[in-house]
Amino acid sequence: MITISGSPSISSGGSISFNGSSQYLALASNAAFAFGTGDFTIETWIYPNNLSGRLWFFDSNTDNVDLNGNGGIFYFGSGGIYSSATNTVITVGAWHHIALVRASGTVTLYVNGSSVMSQNGIGYNSVSNRAMEIAYSSSQGNGYFNGLMTNFRVVKGTAVYTSAFTAPTNPLTAITNTQLLLSVTSSGTLVTDSSTNNLTVTNAGLATYSSTTPIVSSAGGGIKITGGMIIV
Repeated sequence: MITISGSPSISSGGSISFNGSSQYLALASNAAFAFGTGDFTIETWIYPNNLSGRLWFFDSNTDNVDLNGNGGIFYFGSGGIYSSATNTVITVGAWHHIALVRASGTVTLYVNGSSVMSQNGIGYNSVSNRAMEIAYSSSQGNGYFNGLMTNFRVVKGTAVYTSAFTAPTNPLTAITNTQLLLSVTSSGTLVTDSSTNNLTVTNAGLATYSSTTPIVSSAGGGIKITGGMIIV
């Protein structure tokens, strides 16, 4: 007898494809992105097709502060992070997990689970609502990201990572304090927020769906065989 347990699935979702010239995601001002001086985590998987110039991964339009490290590999400014042309940690044609984390006043940028730079005392002003842009920065007027992105999560009030870690390859979930989660499980959920906020995400320039993803597993489950066998 064969019993199917759970919800086994082969599909592991997909990603959002940005053309690097006109496509990005936008969310209206919301208290979800006003981090104050508390802990937070913003993370995602990216697959760059191009790394020339400034390529913004996200921008939450906060104070103009910079977090520079490793010879200009990354910059953290205007509430977001972008890479520069001198980047050597992020490479073209490969998936990278990036996480920007503030824990007890120290902001650290992790790439593939390793800290690439860290700085103390970065603050934010008291504005109660902030907007979020993904793959572009309108405040800077440049920096369209060219490539793929998936599993974009914003957690306000929690430093999910506080030391080196193994980059997650399971789909991210809406853990406690999650404000935004773009799982990209299918083309039909390309810009669906899976957090409890259910925020409206505007697909500016009509970014498209790609089946390419670094996520290697999805819903759990399996097949239980009792007193028999499967012949292929």
